[in-house]
Amino acid sequence: MIDSNRIARAGFWRAMLLLMAIASAARGGEPLVHHPDRDPVIGVNLWSVYAGPMGIPAWQQQVRRIHAMGFGGLTILPQLFVDLRTGEVSPDDPTPNPTFGGMTDQELTAAVQEAKSLGLLVTVSPTLEAANRSIFRGFIAFNDEPARDDNGLDLPQIEDRFWTSYTAQIVRLARVAQLAGADRFNIGAELGALDTDRRNQPRWQALIASADAVFQGELGYTTTHWTFDRPETARMIWADPRIDYIGLSAYFPLASAEESFRSHEIGREAFVQIVQRNFAQALDRRILKLAEQTGKNVVLSEVGITPFDGAASAPWNWQQGDAARYDPDEAEWALEGVLRALAGRKGRISAVHLWTWGWPGGFAGERFYISDNLEDLPSTALDESKMAPANRLLRAYLKSQAR
Repeated sequence: MIDSNRIARAGFWRAMLLLMAIASAARGGEPLVHHPDRDPVIGVNLWSVYAGPMGIPAWQQQVRRIHAMGFGGLTILPQLFVDLRTGEVSPDDPTPNPTFGGMTDQELTAAVQEAKSLGLLVTVSPTLEAANRSIFRGFIAFNDEPARDDNGLDLPQIEDRFWTSYTAQIVRLARVAQLAGADRFNIGAELGALDTDRRNQPRWQALIASADAVFQGELGYTTTHWTFDRPETARMIWADPRIDYIGLSAYFPLASAEESFRSHEIGREAFVQIVQRNFAQALDRRILKLAEQTGKNVVLSEVGITPFDGAASAPWNWQQGDAARYDPDEAEWALEGVLRALAGRKGRISAVHLWTWGWPGGFAGERFYISDNLEDLPSTALDESKMAPANRLLRAYLKSQAR
């Protein structure tokens, strides 16, 4: 006979232990320890942005370094490019003598297989770029009212060509991901103008159905932090039963501008608590609210910070370093606050993937820079070593792995 009172008591104590874990992480000065049984999997994003293949050995080497640093997950981002004049989507940038490019299917296969052999949770997340990266992907659209041509030619036949060719490329990559053994596959990332336009619902449904037909793992999509809970996005994407999780780039403000620029005056412990409180509020009031409404878990596809003064107030601003002085402490303290806010939330937040792994295949001098060897690269304008304090904290957190 089932003892309902015993089950209720067990549930009560499990809930109490979870609350105690969250409260413990909230206390300043407590060791920052990763508990795999109750904290989300921590991963990192890896991509190559330049024309020409990096080669299979280079991708495998980076995957091994990521694993050795202690990460439990990896998101690999093959790139796609769209000609805004024709709507055609392809793996190669159509710009003559292009600067930008992506990875080959063979490189993607090798990277996924290497990661799986090491026990990493692997997501493949195709990223769409305008030709020559002329405009942010979130602005791409082919049906503006009133018409504007800088983000896509607004003609019905061009719009049809875009969705047909984009769907074909997503299906191709979904098939590669499936054969390579990936755990998750995103049907796109940060396409804000497309995922908030209700006219696109039949297009999204067809795209989801096509990807689901070839990929047998978990299927998802990554939105921006300003569109993920829009009603249109929920109806077109999250409500589809073939979508298994909610993905988003979680660049929520972590502090006010005043707090961010006064971080040293405020002090480490108090600033960490400010960041923790603000990120926890974003989780509780928006992200987990949507998760409960949809009954789906969340993957924070991107979380990142740059080592510049004021970065915590606008973590999405990759150009912060163009006008601000370096502040490695703020980056470290902000990262600690985010990790403390995530403590004990594995029940709804399956994984968190940090932006981004630094290597020669990524942007030279990438302002978001995670690596196991933080040195100032002489060939870049920025000083990558300024992320060293945040990376040391991250490495210690990943290696802690409390049992």
